[in-house]
Amino acid sequence: MSASERVQSRSDPPGPEGAGSDRGSKAPVAPREAILRAVRQVVAPLVRADGGEIHVVSVDDGGVTLHLSGRYSGCPGNTLARRRVIEPLIAGVAPGAIVTISSGPLIPAGADSVDGR
Repeated sequence: MSASERVQSRSDPPGPEGAGSDRGSKAPVAPREAILRAVRQVVAPLVRADGGEIHVVSVDDGGVTLHLSGRYSGCPGNTLARRRVIEPLIAGVAPGAIVTISSGPLIPAGADSVDGR
């Protein structure tokens, strides 16, 4: 079982808004909502616990653009966080989604802070 399959199997419970609720049908799940939920509930608390801040620059069914700031601004560790945590998590809830991450003290215009709560 790959990391993304483990993340998907542990994600939201089955139901009308769960990420894996339509596994048996051909109807697409709303990837945008699954991506936002994963960022809010999993990624944001981890980033905040390490002294960083996360902002959603854009999100749609095809992917998400995030911006890391605070202690993550210019930190070499954000590459590890991206490859080992953020990308597999997003792939688990929205296979094929493209993850774009920037970092730095200047927050892109229109970015929304994620409080994770």
